[in-house]
Amino acid sequence: MSEKETVLEDWSIVAFCSLPEIQKKYHLEITPFQQVTGRIAFRVSGDVESAINAIYANKKVGVNDYMRTLRSVRNAIFTLRTLRTSENTGGKK
Repeated sequence: MSEKETVLEDWSIVAFCSLPEIQKKYHLEITPFQQVTGRIAFRVSGDVESAINAIYANKKVGVNDYMRTLRSVRNAIFTLRTLRTSENTGGKK
């Protein structure tokens, strides 16, 4: 098992990695952050390589479960963007 931290920008891969059974099996911890460029990315630690290999092996997952985590990942992206915008404008819209 390869335990390391990887930065991912592809939210569809992050959503797969965020599925509870995938997080548990591959010991994944996922943290969103804003890069210097302003783009939102995710630090993923654990056995990331095996989790990504599971995607390419077409591991079966529940569609509802995947869609729920996909929405959650997208919400994290929008929340971080909103926080950055709020900080840059001093809380004014």
